[in-house]
Amino acid sequence: MFKIVNRYTFQTVATCCKKTGLTISIYFFCVITVGAQTIPDQKISIDVKDISLAEVLNEISIKSNLHFSYNPKRIEAERPVSYQAINKSVSEILTDLAERYEFQYSIVEGQVVLKPKGKPEKTQAQFATLSGHIKDAANGEALIGATIFIQELKVGTAANTYGFFSITLPVGSYEVIASFIGYKPISKVVSLQVSAMENILLTEVPPLLDEIIVTPTEDVAEEVQVNKLNVQQPGPWRKDLRYLVRWM
Repeated sequence: MFKIVNRYTFQTVATCCKKTGLTISIYFFCVITVGAQTIPDQKISIDVKDISLAEVLNEISIKSNLHFSYNPKRIEAERPVSYQAINKSVSEILTDLAERYEFQYSIVEGQVVLKPKGKPEKTQAQFATLSGHIKDAANGEALIGATIFIQELKVGTAANTYGFFSITLPVGSYEVIASFIGYKPISKVVSLQVSAMENILLTEVPPLLDEIIVTPTEDVAEEVQVNKLNVQQPGPWRKDLRYLVRWM
């Protein structure tokens, strides 16, 4: 930041510079150069343990005659600080504290202004959408509920009532598996750098099992007939049981 020159100095220089704007431009350049402010190279010593950052800054202010300006919440001024510096310049101490406790400082109108250090922005992941229709390869009929599965990410989606599917993924190359009950699944590697449409045709698989006819053997038929006769003809003990029930 820059020191503001007083009115008298400005009038004096303006009187000397009557002719050209070039001379006035040189004057302002000189004011900017001379008026630049920096932290003095004064050396101090600090040895503190488990006190707040605000108290440390206050001690530096007393020993160096610097004035600090900051928002206590933004720089977390109440957090505990342990710090030791023996016969170091104020600028070295401030730079060291700024690196340790993640703030930055600048000189504004004779005061040291502290601000939280700007954190690097996280790189936002890029995404792309894979979409398309899943249909019967023979007749073009939409396969409702057919699934799309991304092998690498273990995620997937299903086709809607129109056989349409859509899935958004981080850009990259993926193995895409399309499947549907009664159809042969297919697998395809798709390089997804931008949003793309991929229509998929599935082929119906004929039944793998032939019709099964169960015919009982002669021995089994005889055993079933015997069991049937035994059920229809109760033994003597059943007659006795009915007799007892009648007289109870």
